[in-house]
Amino acid sequence: MKPDPKIRAVARPIRIAFLIEDGPDSHKWLDSIFGSCFSRHGGRQSLVIPVEGGVIQDRYANWLRVLDPDLVITLTYDNPAYTGPLTNLLADSKIISQDRNRDVPEAHPRVFHDPQGLTALSWLPFLKASAGGFRRRPELILDSYLPWIDDGFMRDNFGSLATSLQQFPVHQELIDFVRPLLLTPHDAPEDRWRFGITGQEEIIDPYEILPRLRGNGGLLTLGYLSNLYSQSLRVEHSWNRSFCIVVGDSFLDRVTCWNAALLYDDAQHQGFKTLRIPTLAIRNEEVIRRLGEFLGTSNWIGQNNCPARVTVRSHSLIQSELNTIATQLNESSRQMVDAVVIQSPEDCCPVRDADMHKTRSNELGTTQVVSSEGCTVVAVPLPMQVKHCVGVHPLFSKGEWYVDLDIDRINDNREAENIRESWVLPNDPQLVSAFHTQRPARILSSGQIGVRVNCETSTLEINQPDDERIFRSILHESAHFDANDLRRGTQPEPVYKYSAPSDKGRYLQGVIGMFGTLESAEKILGGHFWRTQFENLAVPAKDQQDWVITFLQRRLNARSGSHIISDEAGWHQLAEKVIQSTQQLKQPRITVRYGSLLKAWEVELKAAVDEDQQLRQGQEEDPQEVRAELNRSLESLCRRGVFHRGHEWVCHKCSHTNWASIDSLRNTLPCEICQNTHQLPVDLTLCFRLNEFLAACIREHDTLTVIWALTALRERARRSFVYSPQMSLYCDFPENQGMKVDRELDVLCIVDGQFVIGEAKQRADQITNLEIEGLAKAAIDLNANIAVLAVLFDDSRCLDVKVARLRDLLPTGIEARGILSDWNVGHSYYL
Repeated sequence: MKPDPKIRAVARPIRIAFLIEDGPDSHKWLDSIFGSCFSRHGGRQSLVIPVEGGVIQDRYANWLRVLDPDLVITLTYDNPAYTGPLTNLLADSKIISQDRNRDVPEAHPRVFHDPQGLTALSWLPFLKASAGGFRRRPELILDSYLPWIDDGFMRDNFGSLATSLQQFPVHQELIDFVRPLLLTPHDAPEDRWRFGITGQEEIIDPYEILPRLRGNGGLLTLGYLSNLYSQSLRVEHSWNRSFCIVVGDSFLDRVTCWNAALLYDDAQHQGFKTLRIPTLAIRNEEVIRRLGEFLGTSNWIGQNNCPARVTVRSHSLIQSELNTIATQLNESSRQMVDAVVIQSPEDCCPVRDADMHKTRSNELGTTQVVSSEGCTVVAVPLPMQVKHCVGVHPLFSKGEWYVDLDIDRINDNREAENIRESWVLPNDPQLVSAFHTQRPARILSSGQIGVRVNCETSTLEINQPDDERIFRSILHESAHFDANDLRRGTQPEPVYKYSAPSDKGRYLQGVIGMFGTLESAEKILGGHFWRTQFENLAVPAKDQQDWVITFLQRRLNARSGSHIISDEAGWHQLAEKVIQSTQQLKQPRITVRYGSLLKAWEVELKAAVDEDQQLRQGQEEDPQEVRAELNRSLESLCRRGVFHRGHEWVCHKCSHTNWASIDSLRNTLPCEICQNTHQLPVDLTLCFRLNEFLAACIREHDTLTVIWALTALRERARRSFVYSPQMSLYCDFPENQGMKVDRELDVLCIVDGQFVIGEAKQRADQITNLEIEGLAKAAIDLNANIAVLAVLFDDSRCLDVKVARLRDLLPTGIEARGILSDWNVGHSYYL
């Protein structure tokens, strides 16, 4: 029995990434970006990507794709140029443009974005409540008086309330939790406390905060608060094996140092792992001394029975200058200090996708509820710190966060009985509305759904759509974006307005309905014994192909292997010869006696034993067990309606073959033609009659091939598999185009969030160039992820040629694959 379907909800911070191009006002834009990030819970984990000329460097592109931000803000001189690359790179991320003009630098740049994330100040009530033991109660929070001028040390590493929250002062609301530590200029006015600030402390030199940051607690900074329980990726990188100090004031120095912090874990265990030091400040011996003392008491990275490690890096300084700084820090910190020049902006990027592992902290808040058909109400999980904000000033719970939903499928196709598959969706933003409509939501790169919530959102209503609804949305609906989203207007109208299961699709639905599930159909039809019996009953002439070819070649004088039909008479001649050949073909016989099946099973079992050395070494099969296994399998097939039991006889008067089901048997039965009575024999032996619907599917509609193709794709799925029967696609509504079908697809399915379409044939040589071109066109029209050619019987060489032809017709973003049957062609040892 499968477990009950569930919906699991996990709270997490909003993820934001920035694209920024270097220019005259870049440093002011970086100030605004960093200030905005420090104001948000999880904001310190925001990725800042340096770009130029419409190009995102490869390693940054991979980092951005794996990070899967909810929002991307472009701050370049040609934002529309990045729309295409970002759309192809990301899942359903909102892309916001903030225009810049190289000739007119922005005097007071400010980053605007919606949504506004949950404030980093939301941690203050939690830190106060959890103080004690090894955690000191927070006493001060870093801020700056308005006229105070920073050299970059504070705004790049720690942030301040005034620069991040865009308001001054806010200390009256914070007084129950922390007092302000204000950075104040030398010439600050005497009446500066008219703002009503109380309990403040003041310093002039920002480097005086380093001794106060030692230990766990005491002085808080927004840089610390915005990095608590917020890590979305665990990264393997050479940089995170030591504390990273970046010295320099260039654009790349600042961006590189910011992104380096994303390589480490968050601030739970060590508050800071990176620092940027301005060039002028690092030449001050007092700054070196304070920095060394800070590292000596607050850095444990790389400490393994030896001193902790520190690496000094820079893009703007040369190696000799870095060596001097490293020597000075080594003396003051008593730690192992290296010096490395930053050669490229990509030096701080993870090298491979495999170096980035997604993380999820259960401490952030989770809920779980049993799902049902229709609508399920899910309680919104609160981030762990928000639970402590109840009853305090609304400032602490201001902003929004995301709830990621893992939704189990009710009607799944998972083979394992103890595991239920979940919904993993392709990157089609319009699919979100099938699950949730009340709150802003998006599809994540994982194929799950993320819903944006705030403290006023207590519950979410989540729907369970059927598979037909999902495929209808993929085939015929386009996404709608907000007015300020760069993706707006980039989505083409759907090529196909209408679709319906084709004749073959309806037969496939019938066969799967007969067996119960796709898995059950595959278990029976994939076994050599029953598949052979069904084909012998439904298509007894399948072994006469060579004879038919020889017959037509001889009768049409085409022994050289070619025959050209150039007129109507030629077609009539071909039709006549085909009709003549059918008279000599074996006709379907859809009934079989139990004795014949038992004899065939004994032969099959003996052949299986002969083929397998281990079976030959085992004990001989018990005849009673052989019969019992066949009986169990036959009973199952009869219950499913694959076989019907009854009595077959030939009328002695008119020679008509009659059939009577087991339910209609009586002592005398009339002939269906002449009504002559037939007496049931005393030693009556029942026959098994193959379901005519199944026989027609095997004989005429190639249903076996499509069932195999779907099961082959299902076996490749790790988390989710959703399929559709064969579909007929129409560019306009059928009645408007004379019911003419524009495209037919044998395979439509979603495999772990990848939308797959394909063509399925028994042999590769049956796939024509016209069908390959049609599949490629459909894959482009439907924005499929994968196009497959599935072949039931053939060698791989012919299939490889067809797949290569398909690959040539597809754009880079669509993968071409070939699948060759792995169904058991050896004899069956069990049923």
